[in-house]
Amino acid sequence: MNASDNPPINDNVRQKRLKRIIHLVRWMLGAIAIIFLAVGGFFLGNLLGWLPVPDGVKVSLSPMLSYYAPFNIPSLALFFAILRLGLFLTGMVILFWLLDLFEAGNYFTARSVRHIKSLGALVMLDWVLTKILDAMSHSGVEITFGQLVVGLLIYIIAWIMDEGRKIQEEQQLTV
Repeated sequence: MNASDNPPINDNVRQKRLKRIIHLVRWMLGAIAIIFLAVGGFFLGNLLGWLPVPDGVKVSLSPMLSYYAPFNIPSLALFFAILRLGLFLTGMVILFWLLDLFEAGNYFTARSVRHIKSLGALVMLDWVLTKILDAMSHSGVEITFGQLVVGLLIYIIAWIMDEGRKIQEEQQLTV
């Protein structure tokens, strides 16, 4: 039995199903953004002295670097933590752009490949910033490469998609 023996599924049904999934992912990303804004507002309120931090609450900037009160965080560590937050928010924006392309049916375009490569690069940069923050803890650096490998895999998958897109374009031009 080959693929041509199966009855074709209506592309419209697939597109509707994909749009439902995209809307669900967007809703989840929006909820995450709201949670980040609420936690960030609480953090900023505590940093400015408006809101007290309950006992036992700690701020973790990386796996090895935690503080019990935001005003105890050194400015360099706070700078790198804000950079990590910026990478996360940039990644969310790029993911929204990528979902827009997918919703419009533009799966294998140069633009979607560029967005996926950007996401991979952001994951690798976050790994670097995490290791810098770990080194600032003076209690050692946790040597793990999982996040770096994930970033590299995302980047490689985007590169493979781009090569496939180029091959498809060449085949369309061949007579």
